[in-house]
Amino acid sequence: MAFFDKLSKTVTEASQKTMAKTMELADVARLNSMISDEERTISELYAQIGKLYRTLHQNDYEANFAGMIKAIIESEDKIDQYHSQILDIKGVQRCGNCGAEVLKGAAFCSACGAVMPEPQSKMTEERATSFMRRRWRTCGRKNRQFKMLSDGIDYSAGNATALSLVELYIPIRTVSEL
Repeated sequence: MAFFDKLSKTVTEASQKTMAKTMELADVARLNSMISDEERTISELYAQIGKLYRTLHQNDYEANFAGMIKAIIESEDKIDQYHSQILDIKGVQRCGNCGAEVLKGAAFCSACGAVMPEPQSKMTEERATSFMRRRWRTCGRKNRQFKMLSDGIDYSAGNATALSLVELYIPIRTVSEL
């Protein structure tokens, strides 16, 4: 019986030590989590201080901040360009009145009804004609005849855009078929 008593006592002590160590690890993990939360709060407050400083001293900042403010301005410009590219990909524009996304070419905003500005021509008549000539010359293939199907837009009006320059070249016959 002494053997089982000693074994029971040893197992009990080992489990108590394990429990104590587990409690220590849990307490350390909890405290580390609390430290991380406080560090995150400090970082957010520093960011708010920086934003407030930039807002208050947009044009009269100290020389020590010049590099950082210049980097922020450059990053903001890049973000604006990326937003513009996203809108172009989606084929929409922002309403100047309410900020809603509206299909390009729409006369009115579908959200607030404001008049949308007319789309500006991206291509002049001269550039459109030059583009058409280059496309005709570069589209030819050796030993093939091609027929150009126009999209029906009057390019002489001077309002042709890159999107309206749709040309379709269809092979009629190969030379060997003639």
